[in-house]
Amino acid sequence: MSSGKLFQRKKTLRRTLLLGPSTILLTSFLIILVIFNFSIQTFIKMNVSKRLDLEMKMCEDIFNSNDGAVLEIKEIDDISVVVPVEYVILDENYKVVSAIDTQLDPHHIKNMDIVGNKIRKNPELLKQKNMTIDFNDRRFVGKSKVFYGKLDDIFIVKASPGELSKPYTLVIFAEVTMMRRYILLVRNVLIGLMSLQGLIAIFLFYRMAGRIDNGFRSVKIYLESVGLKKPVDVDESSQSFVEFSQVIDTAKNMKQLIERSELAQIEFFQNTSHALRTPLMSIQGYAEGLKAGVVKDQDYALDVITNETEKISELIDKMNMISQMTTEKLDFQVYSLADLVEEWAENAEGMAISRGITMKIKKDPDVFVELDKNKMNIAVTNIITNGIRYAKSYVEIGWEVADGKVRIHISNDGVEIPAEIQPLIFKRFYKGEGGNTGIGLAVSKSVVEVHRGSIKVKSDPEITEFIVDLPQFCRS
Repeated sequence: MSSGKLFQRKKTLRRTLLLGPSTILLTSFLIILVIFNFSIQTFIKMNVSKRLDLEMKMCEDIFNSNDGAVLEIKEIDDISVVVPVEYVILDENYKVVSAIDTQLDPHHIKNMDIVGNKIRKNPELLKQKNMTIDFNDRRFVGKSKVFYGKLDDIFIVKASPGELSKPYTLVIFAEVTMMRRYILLVRNVLIGLMSLQGLIAIFLFYRMAGRIDNGFRSVKIYLESVGLKKPVDVDESSQSFVEFSQVIDTAKNMKQLIERSELAQIEFFQNTSHALRTPLMSIQGYAEGLKAGVVKDQDYALDVITNETEKISELIDKMNMISQMTTEKLDFQVYSLADLVEEWAENAEGMAISRGITMKIKKDPDVFVELDKNKMNIAVTNIITNGIRYAKSYVEIGWEVADGKVRIHISNDGVEIPAEIQPLIFKRFYKGEGGNTGIGLAVSKSVVEVHRGSIKVKSDPEITEFIVDLPQFCRS
C-alpha cells in the first residue's frame, strides 16, 4: 500500500474534533427523544387505563346493587381532570340506545355516534382489552362489558323475576386526541430546543476545532522553520490555548540547544585543529630537517617527535573518552572511597616523586560510592596530575559527607588561579601556562557530570582546591 493511500485515509484534526462531539450530541438527543416519547406514552396509557377501570368498577357496583341508584360521574382522583370519560350503551345489534349523561352537549352526542358506528361496523373491537378507535385525526380509547338485564331509562338494571333479560354493552371511552396533540407539541418544542442547542454546540465545536487546528498549524510552521533553519516569528499571545504556547516555548528551547550544540561542534573542531596543528608542525619541521640533513642533534629531534606524537595520541584518547560519555553505558559498582583514594594516590606517586611533590591523604570515616571505576580513575587522575604540575610541595586528597553527598577535596599549594580564569579551566582545549593538552579537566568534568555529580575549583594565594561532589551510596 502506497504512502499516498495511507495519507488519504487519515482524518484531519478539525474533522475529528467536530464529528466526535457532534455524533455524541446527536445520539444523546435521539436517546432523549425516544425516552421522552416512550415515557409520556406509557404514562398516558397507564393513567387512561386506570381511569377507565375505575369507571367500569363503579358501573359494576351500581348494577350489582340493584337498588336503582342513580349513576353519577364523579371525580375519582386527579386523573379525571386530565382524562374525562364518556359512556354509551349499545343493544344486541350494537345500536346506540342510551347515554349515561343527563346533560349531553352536541360534542358528546357526536362522540357517542362515532364510537357506536365504529363498533357496529367492526364488532371485533369489543374483543380488545383496550380498544382503540380512530376517526379522521381523532382517537378514542375505551373498555367495554356486557350486562344482562333491562334498560331503565338511561341505566342498565337487573330484570325482575319474570321479566326478559337482554344483553346490553356498556362502553366507557375517553378521547385522547388533545393529549396526543399536546404530546406532539411538547415533542416538537423539545426537538426545536435541542436542535437549537445542537446548532450552537456544533458552532462552538467548530470554532474550537478551528482554534486548535490553527494552533497546531502554527506549531507545525515553527517546527518546520527550526528544521530548515529559517527565521520565523511566532506570536505566542495569539495562541488560544496555553498548551500550544508551551509547545512553542519547548521548541524554542530545543532550537537554542541545537544552535548551541552546533556552535559547540564548530568550536570543538576549530580547537581540535588548533591543538593538533602545533605538535604536527613540530613533527613536520623536525622530520623535514632530518630528511634534509640539517638537524645536527638527531636524538633531540627524535625525542621532540616522540613527545609530540604522544601528546597527539593522548589528545585523541581524551577526545574519544568525551564522546563516549554520551554513548557508552557506565559500569556502576559500589566501592569504598578510602580504598579508591589509596589507589589514586599510589597511581600518582611516581609522577609526584619525580617532581619532588609529597602525596598526602586526609582520612575521614569511610563511605561508599557507586560509580564506574575506570572512568572515575581517569577523571580524578587528571585532577591530581594537574595539581602535581603546579604544586610547590604537596598534593592532598581528602573527603567528607556534606548535604547528603560525598565531597572529595584535591588540593595543592601551587600558584593561585585567577578568579576570571577559574570558569575557563574546565572548557575543552583551554590550556593554562604549563598545561599539557588542555582537555584533561574537561574530561574530568564530563565524567563527574555523567555520575550525577559536580566539580568546582577554589583558589587563593596559599591553596588551590578542586571539589568533586558525588551521590552517596546508602546500603539498605
